[in-house]
This record gives sequence, structure tokens and C-alpha cells, in this order.
Amino acid sequence: MKVFMAIVEAGSFTKGAIAEKISQPAAAAIVDEIEDVSRHQLFLRSGKVRTTKPTPVGEEVLKVFSRVVSSYELEIGKITNLHRSVRKSALVQDAYSSNIDMGNLTEIMSRYQETNIEISSHRRQEVIDAVAKREAIIGFIDDTPDSSNVDFKQIGQISICLAVPVESDFLGSSRELLWSNVPEGTAVFSGISPKLLSQVQANLSAAGLDASDLITINNKEFTSSFLSELKRPVIVPSTMTEEIEASGIARVLNFSHSPVSAPLGIITPKGYMNAMRVSNRDIQGLLKTEQTAAQAAALPWYCYR
Repeated sequence: MKVFMAIVEAGSFTKGAIAEKISQPAAAAIVDEIEDVSRHQLFLRSGKVRTTKPTPVGEEVLKVFSRVVSSYELEIGKITNLHRSVRKSALVQDAYSSNIDMGNLTEIMSRYQETNIEISSHRRQEVIDAVAKREAIIGFIDDTPDSSNVDFKQIGQISICLAVPVESDFLGSSRELLWSNVPEGTAVFSGISPKLLSQVQANLSAAGLDASDLITINNKEFTSSFLSELKRPVIVPSTMTEEIEASGIARVLNFSHSPVSAPLGIITPKGYMNAMRVSNRDIQGLLKTEQTAAQAAALPWYCYR
């Protein structure tokens, strides 16, 4: 099962075989055996050549194998006392609740728990604390966590932008600005990581602006109201820009110098990332937007211990 999964994940029989520490002919023989038993071709053919793109049956087999292997590794972990009891829930940082593809997140969750899956949004530190304490099995946050009790895997990237009410003629049709251009009365969305917020304040101070007078908003709905009702700019993460522009209440400008950015990622209790079999294929489908999703497959993953 692991060999088949490794081939699909790597997109190559040779790389999949290397990942599982066997020869390429041995990997091909294993796939042949699975196809013989299932009586179905698991990979599409190009003429007589077998590709590494799964057939519809192959996709179903991949899902079953992923669930079986995940369950096996999690149970082995319990036996070895690696994994204590973990609540089967997923927590999403409030700022990114609308950016997660719930279908794909549910699919990942179902490998561990087929029923009673819980998904909810919370403040960033609450997400980290819950996952670190094993009160949740997976979390979605911005920026790398400081906790030594979680694994972190990057799935995208965010940057900080300025949303300006559409009625404003601020900087004309420009799509970029300097930090020194940020007008008085601007608010900042504070539902981001403390490190990101500190970088924003530092850039404003370096530009000669009084960052201590910033109005902070930690709620996405309040941010929309600030833009549409008070007609004042708000500094926001790039994940909010698509929704803001689609609503027609604001246009978005990017900072051309000293940009502020951070990774978006998923966290699990330490030791669970591998057991849950979170693959690059999973990562590509976790974000609704095209927020560096095309690059996600090439991103490394990190364990903070």
C-alpha cells in the first residue's frame, strides 16, 4: 500500500521506489500484483506505457490505502505511547476560516475519524494551544508557531496589503504604495500572528508614522464595516483581498518596499503529521484561493521540536 501511495505522491515509479527503499522493478511488480488482485488498471496508459496518473479506480484505491495506512500508523503510535488520546477536531485561525476548502479538510480528517468530525474557528493562539495539548488533531494558522509540541507544514504564503474604500481617490489608479503613504486614520486587521503585527508596526514607525495610534480590528466583519461605512483604509492579509474586492467595497494596494509576509500552514500534535499522511496532493487542495497553491507541492515541511 505504501509503495502505491509513494508512486502517486512522487509522480514517478523510480522516486516512489526510492522513497520506500526498494528497487523500481520491485515497485512495478507490487503495482502489478495490486492490479491483478483488484482486476482493474490503477494507472492510466499512454499506448502500452503505464503512466503515474491514477485511473478513477486508482483514485479510490488511493483513498482507501491512505485511510488504512493512517489508521495503522496511528494505532501503532498508541501502542508505543507516542500518541495519547487526541480529540478528533480541526481548528482554523479566525482570519482564514473562509480560505479553507472544507471538503478537502474533511477528507484529511476522515482518515483518522470517519464520523463526528468537528471543524471550528478560533484565535491563533487558541488553535496552537489546543493542538499542542492534543485537544485537536489539526490546526490551520499563519506563521510558524513557537510551540515545541506541534509539527508545522507550510501550505501557502500571505502578504500584508492595504485595502482602500472604492470611493477614495487615494493614489489614483496605483496598485502599489510605500509605507510612508499609509494615510492617517488607517486601521489594521489584528487577527494575524503577533510577529506579523509587530512587523507592520515597525515598518510604519520606520516610515515616520505613529504606529501607536493605529486602530486595531480583529474581526473580518468589522473590517468590512470599517471600509464600507467609515470609508477608511485597513491593512489586511492578502487572503482577505479577494473577498474584499469581490464585495466591491474596496480596492487593494500592495506594499512595494519592505513587504511583510509569512507562511500559512497546518499544525498537528508532534508526531502526527506523518501518521495522518498529509501529502502534497492534499496541500494543493486545502486553500480555496490560488494563494501560492501552485507552489505548495514544492514546499518543504518542518517539525518544530
